[in-house]
Amino acid sequence: MAIVTGNIKDFGAQTIEGVKLTFWMDGASFQAGTLLAPRKEIIKPGGDGSFSVDLTPTEGLNPARWYQLDIDWPTSDDQTQGTTRLPMVFNVPASGGQLSELLAVKQGPTAVITKGDKGDKGDTGADSTVPGPANQLAIGTVTGGVTAGASITGNPPNQTLNLTLPKGDKGDKGDAGPVGAGVPTGGAALQVLRRKSDNSTTEWATADKALVGLSNVDNTTDINKPISVAQKAAFDAIKSGATVLPSSGTGTVRVGQTRVVPGIDSKYAAFPSATVLADGRIFLVWREGADHIAARDGVVKAAYSSDQGLTWTAATTIFTDPTTGVDLRDPTTSTSPDKKILYVTYIKGTASLNAAGFFLRISQDQGATWGSEIRIDPHPYSAGTAPIITLPNGNLLATWYGKQNTSDAKDSVFWSKSTNGGTTWGAPVKFADGVQAGTDFQEPYASIQGQYVVIMFRWGNADRIGITKSLNGGTTWTNPAPAFVGSGRPSNLITSNYTLICVYRNLPGAQVAQHGVMRVSQDLGATWTAPHLVERTNPGFWTYSGPVEVGKGQIFCPTTVEVSSSISKLSLRYLIEGGGISPYGDAAAKLADKALDRANTVAVADAFDRADGPIGQSDNGTDWVGTGPVISGGTLFDNRSDGFNVIYANTLTGDNEVEAEVAWGGASGVYLLCRVQDANNYLMFGIESNGANARLYKVVGGTATQLGTAAVSAPANVFHKLKVVNVGGNVRCYIEDIQVIVVTDSSLQGQTWVGLRTGVAATGPVHLVRNFIARRRGGLLS
Repeated sequence: MAIVTGNIKDFGAQTIEGVKLTFWMDGASFQAGTLLAPRKEIIKPGGDGSFSVDLTPTEGLNPARWYQLDIDWPTSDDQTQGTTRLPMVFNVPASGGQLSELLAVKQGPTAVITKGDKGDKGDTGADSTVPGPANQLAIGTVTGGVTAGASITGNPPNQTLNLTLPKGDKGDKGDAGPVGAGVPTGGAALQVLRRKSDNSTTEWATADKALVGLSNVDNTTDINKPISVAQKAAFDAIKSGATVLPSSGTGTVRVGQTRVVPGIDSKYAAFPSATVLADGRIFLVWREGADHIAARDGVVKAAYSSDQGLTWTAATTIFTDPTTGVDLRDPTTSTSPDKKILYVTYIKGTASLNAAGFFLRISQDQGATWGSEIRIDPHPYSAGTAPIITLPNGNLLATWYGKQNTSDAKDSVFWSKSTNGGTTWGAPVKFADGVQAGTDFQEPYASIQGQYVVIMFRWGNADRIGITKSLNGGTTWTNPAPAFVGSGRPSNLITSNYTLICVYRNLPGAQVAQHGVMRVSQDLGATWTAPHLVERTNPGFWTYSGPVEVGKGQIFCPTTVEVSSSISKLSLRYLIEGGGISPYGDAAAKLADKALDRANTVAVADAFDRADGPIGQSDNGTDWVGTGPVISGGTLFDNRSDGFNVIYANTLTGDNEVEAEVAWGGASGVYLLCRVQDANNYLMFGIESNGANARLYKVVGGTATQLGTAAVSAPANVFHKLKVVNVGGNVRCYIEDIQVIVVTDSSLQGQTWVGLRTGVAATGPVHLVRNFIARRRGGLLS
């Protein structure tokens, strides 16, 4: 890395406070065979305007890259007023240097050129001896006014005459017109003229309610008045026990790309939860320890983000236990309805007692200081994994699980209410009796929206997810019942659109075993969508989520994955309900929305995130040809072990480009196809040799011939972006938008179909594809 220094006053800054500098490289590149992803460095200058930033040197990058600088100027309320992008770009040598000196050298595609002095005035030219053309005068506008006037606009010889004319004297009264045909005479009280039904003439008619279209209006008493069909349907639904929600979302929730928080997952970071504070910041908590449970050294960590999760403060420890061997676990966080009071719950465990109580800490100042520890449960064996929720009447509700008596053979689930802000808690209510049912009920998680409250929990230790709900603010509850197959903590959220989202762990043995998945319900849990993949954990073990809605339809979703006995990694993403782009710049409602600059060129767009089943049509309605891979868990899924599957779609042009994000297992991966004639004739580009090589082949009559190869580093079970640009006889292949292969070959040139090849001829590891886009190129190679 190289240190670049400077002072913001060099750029005309009058005010230093609140200014942000963003240094960004213009794209990805390779350095000594290593792929460098583009990144941004955001800093604030010191009080005197000086700054220092550690940047990756641009020397030796292939392809060449350079830096550009954006300056964000603040308003009085510390919001961004505007951004200045310097017109100069600059390279960074390994030795670093002063930014002013780096900008003064010819860099990248732009040179810094200093404006010279003003030149002397030239001599007066000679008089013309050639007559100019005749003037052409056209009539322009003619307007009224108090005083007559005229103006000429334009330059000779083409000019326009515009006139202003005063209003003349009033003319003489005209002769009376003839009597209208068909106008009746006479008429009586309460009669009006109306046009006859044949529209020929008019007639007198008595003014009554039928005349004005109100024949159904009567003087029925209020108690006997009828109701509308819609009202009757709503009342009937309530009578039958169905849930009638005030509004409903789209039913489509999309999963965004994964981001990581640097430095947080150096140890075992697990069981995350998030909430939004009164000042708009996101507050994130998680448990950190040496391992999952054996060391019994867990503490509660926290961090803040003031830009919707783009950047974070350093992680700090907010809670520990003074007694050695007491493990703090499963923290969850929430706020009061006005977001001014902050709650964090957690459990304690020891080597001799796994569930040593469910505890609460409260902050009145957004987490700067915390009140004393409060125990919620009164039982000998208890644990909680749910945030505190505030009921419509102002009472708090907490839910946990455990054993009411030490002799209980199974865990049950309880809730309790507090009428004094959480200081003390009422008698527990057991709403899912594990002893009576003969099965464990564990890890409840609660959410609320308006008067609707939902508690979901593990039904059996690793079996199903159960649900109970209240439609009247926690006064009465439905009988607990299984909702769907699943395991883990069922973290749920009722959005402002009254969409219920549950993020949980899929059961072992499924296609997305041990991964984090979600289901969505538009009727408060009566029916659910198929599982949708949120986070793959191959290898690893999913260690929960704690979502929160930060804006309408925008759900911030932290998750963790245990990748070894001592490492659990924390990652971030957004779930987007309906349309729109997340603060991370992804999860568009339609895949084609991600390429708006060339949206009219999109021929095929498919995110593969619809309900599980056959592939069918793409998101933009293009038919797929071929069978084999299926939609599963929000991706295109294929684990065929006895051969290959080929699917393809038509772009209607021989010049095209195709891209997709692919994750592969085994020794080789998914291939992008272009110039497809049929299932045995095409060009294909993909990753092979356990991720060490990218190769381009032509397949003719089922026989593959290599056209090009490149050394790469693309590990298995991670999504990589592949792209092929096919124009004329030229084929260019890219990984992560870095060109790796260029060939000229006329084989199958002019074929308009593109597609994918999945499956393997060996042991059958899983192949996954998402975000497939094919565009028409119109003969443009660059």
